[in-house]
Amino acid sequence: MRSHVVMIIFLPTIIFLWIIGWSLFWIGSQKKPQKTQNKTERDGIEITTHLYKEYETITKILSRLLRRKAEPTATS
Repeated sequence: MRSHVVMIIFLPTIIFLWIIGWSLFWIGSQKKPQKTQNKTERDGIEITTHLYKEYETITKILSRLLRRKAEPTATS
């Protein structure tokens, strides 16, 4: 008698969990091609150009500072 009650309680739970697990497995096994691109793949050229412009600006500023330092001052 007791085993019948246990089976009546656990059998629907086991079947429900099996259906959920199988559904998740089936959804995950679908081989659909992904057409999305990463943001870095799309903007790689723009980022590189921006970094080069920043480097160019910093180089100009540093060269001006070094030229000022290298020039002898009139007071000394």
